[in-house]
Amino acid sequence: MSALATGPTLPRLAFRVGEAALALGVSPDHFARHIAPELRWVRRGAVKLVARAELEAWLEREASRTLEDAL
Repeated sequence: MSALATGPTLPRLAFRVGEAALALGVSPDHFARHIAPELRWVRRGAVKLVARAELEAWLEREASRTLEDAL
């Protein structure tokens, strides 16, 4: 067994598409249509990742826009 498998769990820095949808609490279809196009992605071969910070920044931007629109 490797040292990583027996050591403490590392915080996730990035998510695959389905994981990002789960992290935001939306369906994969909704995520793909309405959220994913607004995010910056890292692509390496078949792997497509979005940084946790990118998801958090998107949430912050969208929350601000919603509050401004309500005023």
